[in-house]
Amino acid sequence: MANWYYQTLLHNLNGDSEIQQVSARDLNPLFPDADLYILAVKDDVYESVISHIPFKMKIAVHTSGSLPIYLLEPKAYHFGTLYPFQTINFPKGTIYNPNLKVPICVEGDQGSTTQLLCDFAKLFSSMVFQINFEQRETIHLAAVFASNFTTIMYDIGFQILKTKNIDWNIMFPLLEETLNKTKSERPITCLTGPAKRGDFTIMDKHLIELNKTPFEEIYRLMSDFILQQELKH
Repeated sequence: MANWYYQTLLHNLNGDSEIQQVSARDLNPLFPDADLYILAVKDDVYESVISHIPFKMKIAVHTSGSLPIYLLEPKAYHFGTLYPFQTINFPKGTIYNPNLKVPICVEGDQGSTTQLLCDFAKLFSSMVFQINFEQRETIHLAAVFASNFTTIMYDIGFQILKTKNIDWNIMFPLLEETLNKTKSERPITCLTGPAKRGDFTIMDKHLIELNKTPFEEIYRLMSDFILQQELKH
């Protein structure tokens, strides 16, 4: 069964708890009487992994931002999702914080399942939201633009600075100030720069510097998009 991997969490919501991690290559340790099963795999292998579970689970959830909860229905009496809207990392030596500020998006097949999952999520996060499938898909899409694409833009900036031996740390105050502004304003109102000002002389100069690099077309595309947004306002 390839290198698929999932986790099962055996948790007694009335008191004691035990966490067990299981590899899909060896299903023998998988207990058939757990209170809650959490499956965490790549989106494109969920169906295959679920099909190999040898019994029907009491309550099962997946952790995907882009899959419906009903894909668990064939192998679970009740089902839902616990979608962490951020990668959760605990560096070695970190003390577990039950008030972790990571949004957890919860959906259940019925009201009682949703309530149970919300109560469970609140054990490890102070930010728990009831989010349906359509909303979860939209959140996932927005995150690709706001986080994934932004991270790539950060790395482009990093590479550009590196060509002139400039320390990446010089960008931190700007990035932090921009993020802080967007917490209280619509992001586009915080926009600055040559495209925002319609400063074509500076943009042409930048394009000359980026000539024949992989970043030239990205610069043109983003600048054109900003100019179009400015024309709308």
